[in-house]
This record gives sequence, C-alpha cells and structure tokens, in this order.
Amino acid sequence: MKPNQDGNTLVEVMIAASLMVVGLLGVAGLFGRALRENLDSGQMTAEYAYAQEKLETLLTTGTGTGPGALTAGTYQDTAPGGLVRTWVIVANNPAPNTRTVVVTVARPGAPAGRVARLVAVRAQ
Repeated sequence: MKPNQDGNTLVEVMIAASLMVVGLLGVAGLFGRALRENLDSGQMTAEYAYAQEKLETLLTTGTGTGPGALTAGTYQDTAPGGLVRTWVIVANNPAPNTRTVVVTVARPGAPAGRVARLVAVRAQ
C-alpha cells in the first residue's frame, strides 16, 4: 500500500467479513436454543398446572370413596395432550392419621427425570 493511500486492503475486508460471519452464526445458534427453551418452559407450565388441578381436587373432594376420603393407592390417567398423570396416596405418613399425596405428571418422550411433581400432606 502506498504511504498516502487511504482505504482497506482486500485481506482486511475478508478478515472483517469472516469475523462478522462467525459472530452472526453464534447469535443464530442462540436463537434456536432460546426457542427450544421457551417451548420447553411452556410445556412444563402445562404439566405443573395439570398436576396442581389434580392435587387440589384430591385435597378437596378425595378419591371418590367418601366425602374428602383419601384412599391409599396408586392411580393414573392420561390427558388429551398425551400427558400421563400419576398420583400416589400413602397412609399414616409422615404421622398417624395423615395422608401424603404425590402427584406426578410426565410427557411421553421427555428426557428421563423431567417430570412435574407436587407433594402435599393432609390430616385424615
């Protein structure tokens, strides 16, 4: 380059363009991940809402064997969206005349261990 010449050489322009492309590719990857995480959190919200609905029903009306009765056992149903809801009622745990209710909601195909789980203890 001549001493009095202004401007950029082709090499400088190519390096700058390469750096810009690398940066833009990194940002594009973040958009994809953010979209997946957003969808995942929406699904988890639906799972917890479905679990909360069942827990509230159990605590107010029981399992249907009497007004407010919680019969010990394991039960399961499936929501229209494919969610599998399981609830377990354990008698005399953690103390006599109490029931521990655990409601778990899982989405088929979700990663192992990724479930919505709510626990409540109620005097019987």
